[in-house]
Amino acid sequence: MLFKLCKGNGYVYKGNYTGQYCIYDNAFVTDAKPGDNCPDCGRPTETVTEENYYFKLSAFQKPLLDFYKRIQISFSPKPAKNEIISFVEGGLKDLSITRTTVRWGIPVPGEEPHVFYVWFDALTAYLSAVGGPEYEKRGMWPCDLHLVGKDIIRFHAVYWPAFLMASMLAGAETSLGSRLVPDGTRAR
Repeated sequence: MLFKLCKGNGYVYKGNYTGQYCIYDNAFVTDAKPGDNCPDCGRPTETVTEENYYFKLSAFQKPLLDFYKRIQISFSPKPAKNEIISFVEGGLKDLSITRTTVRWGIPVPGEEPHVFYVWFDALTAYLSAVGGPEYEKRGMWPCDLHLVGKDIIRFHAVYWPAFLMASMLAGAETSLGSRLVPDGTRAR
């Protein structure tokens, strides 16, 4: 549902990704050059090119910054909000949301061999958990507390609201709840 809405609204497009890839860690290594070793495992990376669908995250720099100013949300710890704002102010690049060279993953309906890359599909579980397309009728959205691991705050505080804005689903304004607790700190 989310993919179809974002694509229909012009925020998803097909392109090619070329980069260094560590087959041992099953991960692209952003800052590596051909011949460089993977910084995590130390093994050689390979240059890989594959067709992907991209999400136009670059279109959401100003809407996200406006969103952070407009919403009344408390981050715990407080520096987390500054970290997110600084990341967005630094400029946003379009985000690869599918892969074609891996078999694991949720297939993109009607777009085989594309499978969703982890975050685009994983974040839709929030909508599924509260009733899918009928989430508004069930009264379980928006949330009032959003607990996330500190290492994945960017996915929840940048990508998730942008996906909701692109889909034009109700709830983008409150997608983070009133409190975002990214490090396991006790919510107050």
